[in-house]
Amino acid sequence: MLSLLIGWEEQAAYYKGRMDIILMLHDFAINDRIDEESVMQLEEMNADLFSSNVVLQNRFRQLQLVSYIGKPEHNGDLWESSRDADDDIRELASLVLSYNFMSATNMDSQATDVQNRIKQTLRLKGYESGLKLYGTGIEDKTTEYKTSIVYFADKTVDIPNMQEQMKVILSVIDSFLNTDGGTLYIGVNDSGMGVGLESDLAYAEFNGDRDKYARTITDAVVLAFGKIPATHVDVRFDPDNDKPVCIVKVTPYKDGVQYDDWWYVRIGSTKRKLSKQEFYQYNSSERLLISQPQQTTAAALAPHDSPHDDKPEAREQANEPAKEPAKEQVKEPAKETKPAPPAVDTIPTSQIRFNVCEEYREDFRPTIAYLQFLDMDRFRKITDYNWEPGMLTLAVYDEDANGYLVMAYDNGYVAKVPMNEILKFEDSKSYTRHSGPKLIFASIAHDDDALVSVTEEDKTAGRTMMRVDTLAGIEETKLADRGSRFYNEGLARRIMQIDIIPAEEKDIFENILDKDKRSLGQPVKTISNDIKLGLIKIGIELSAK
Repeated sequence: MLSLLIGWEEQAAYYKGRMDIILMLHDFAINDRIDEESVMQLEEMNADLFSSNVVLQNRFRQLQLVSYIGKPEHNGDLWESSRDADDDIRELASLVLSYNFMSATNMDSQATDVQNRIKQTLRLKGYESGLKLYGTGIEDKTTEYKTSIVYFADKTVDIPNMQEQMKVILSVIDSFLNTDGGTLYIGVNDSGMGVGLESDLAYAEFNGDRDKYARTITDAVVLAFGKIPATHVDVRFDPDNDKPVCIVKVTPYKDGVQYDDWWYVRIGSTKRKLSKQEFYQYNSSERLLISQPQQTTAAALAPHDSPHDDKPEAREQANEPAKEPAKEQVKEPAKETKPAPPAVDTIPTSQIRFNVCEEYREDFRPTIAYLQFLDMDRFRKITDYNWEPGMLTLAVYDEDANGYLVMAYDNGYVAKVPMNEILKFEDSKSYTRHSGPKLIFASIAHDDDALVSVTEEDKTAGRTMMRVDTLAGIEETKLADRGSRFYNEGLARRIMQIDIIPAEEKDIFENILDKDKRSLGQPVKTISNDIKLGLIKIGIELSAK
């Protein structure tokens, strides 16, 4: 329990430090200056955090350099930083130094241009007029931020794709309907700041018409979910903000509703796809706001039905589009899938964490790096991903910087490599990871998360066993190290499944958590229904022998 508390304290400190930096940059956006004494106090209060977290350390250095604007006594420090190995630090220091020189020589117009470039470098879109903070600035179970319904985040604004981006928006709304409700802010960046929807409103579809923009979202909701679920979704623009920000408030829909053949639910700050049967099981056991005793009948579990099939308009909307993808899948010749790399050449990753990179991703959160697993036991870290095929590529998000790369091998060993060490790797350089045993799982996780392992017992009966172990219980390693085991050698004949259990879901497995190393855990046949439903909730299905 102590290690869990420490993990939460570290995570809370990280988010607080990140938010303090964001708010100080927000002050800079409004006032064009940062109080240097406040920066020094921030550094003093967070010295250990900033020294141990690469991402926060880099962001704080940027904040520190910005505090030197208009202060020629720091030109020497800026000159030193302009030769830094980090490209972002080097560029920012040079810009601040240029601003100071221009300001001192009364080149006011040129200095203003440089100041705007500084804000562009810091990715402070729209900050020049000040931004309103929505929520806490951190996405959670009932809060999500999106910048657009027309353009993907981090994509150039001249490449609209409203059809695909609207799918992302609707899947978020569906996850709120199917869980505890929530608020989707559109026109808000991933730090919770309202950057506005000027580019969206300038799109030909809307031509500046906010009412039409809101109606477009409402109409899409009705078409996707039906008229009754749509009454649980309220779409309107924020009347207290000059910048156009659209607020979508969603209350939970007790029967649940599908979108694109899936039932989305909220788990932490992410959304998770469930099948129809999985959702009904989750709905009857996990959602505290609902009670639906008739949802587990055979008729309710019949394939291709909708929870609102008794409504003609909803039946037409839900069933007809669903038939098209099914036909396309049937028509595809089996031979066309054969040239794809065989399963042995790919590395499985977590089903619940959204770090895996694919050619199309629903999640367009800004990444700080990518981790690529290559053949011949090679590994590299890169900052720009070009979608080239590989064994596995994981996106590293801001919140992953204080976590670990977890790698499991077919001999039962698990390596836990600190992410702040990996982020120091030279970009695009190939490194050797542990060789010999086959790598059968890789994911990003944190100390307070857990690893679930399903194994076949090395005995005559060959029972299917399951154990859940907190990652804090395993030692940190280097990339090339083999790691250590959660259970003794010789107990398992083979490993069947591995995945990450998020910290917020770990209490479901409390009775089987962190078992003695002399055991493979508990036979799958004997685990409780609560645990089985917990596994289904996070997308893990087990078949006992």
